Amino acid sequence: MSPPRGFDPELLTAYLDDEVNDVERHTVDQLLATDPSAQALLGELAGVRSLLRSMPVVDPPFGFLERLELDARRQQRAGLEPVPHPSGAPRVRGRRSVVAAVSATAGLMAVAIGLAPAAAATVPPVHSYMERHMAMTAGGAKAADAAMPMAPMTMADADAHGGGVAMANLAGMDRQNVFAAHDAMQVVYADGDYLMSIYAQPGTVAWNALPPGGAIRTVGTEQVWEFHEGGATLMVMEKGTEVYTLVGAIPPEAVMGAGTSLPDSSPSLTHRARRVAEVVGQQFGW
Repeated sequence: MSPPRGFDPELLTAYLDDEVNDVERHTVDQLLATDPSAQALLGELAGVRSLLRSMPVVDPPFGFLERLELDARRQQRAGLEPVPHPSGAPRVRGRRSVVAAVSATAGLMAVAIGLAPAAAATVPPVHSYMERHMAMTAGGAKAADAAMPMAPMTMADADAHGGGVAMANLAGMDRQNVFAAHDAMQVVYADGDYLMSIYAQPGTVAWNALPPGGAIRTVGTEQVWEFHEGGATLMVMEKGTEVYTLVGAIPPEAVMGAGTSLPDSSPSLTHRARRVAEVVGQQFGW
């Protein structure tokens, strides 16, 4: 979610923390009353702050903060330019908890998000995705979980993810269920008696490493890997920062139509913050 043109997003974080003067508060109140994008951004920042406050308070491992600052300098030299905090780089203050320091201002999450490692090229488990979808078509969620376990996910969490996962309607089909496992999410769409699954993963497609049996083709400006099995069509495509795998026992052109309807995806601020929390959590052994 981008801030409104010409508006400093740091003012929203200060507004959330009740650290604005009367003039600034009036400015934000006026913006929120007229700008839906500002309202949405404020909601995402509030979600990030809530996530931070729910994290455990721990002392960082020896050298952790120093490595964090070193990584920031390396990324700046590489031209990746992490988003700076208005007060500059976070300072190390003794053995103060990382989480306590970050919770003091939601703006620091911008630094953490900027430092999050980019998702590597990935090879979607296309045969497992196909098997799960066909099991769901034949026998429902229990049959699908037996083929490939995934946990149910709320629509609210799917909406917070953003991108194609947040679409309540796709190419005339309605979103029915959402499931998740590790980094992958499955969104099930229905149109009458037909089901189609959209699997979403962060990253880019390792096109040369996809399994045999499929074919890479170009449709318009889209590069797609297409596979057919048992009357079903599976397509892999890349949209923005996510990889989508579409599966359906429907005509290939219908699957392709759904794929081209997906937006260029960039996960929401809240979702990116969750991913950062997972990465940091691994460092602390949460």
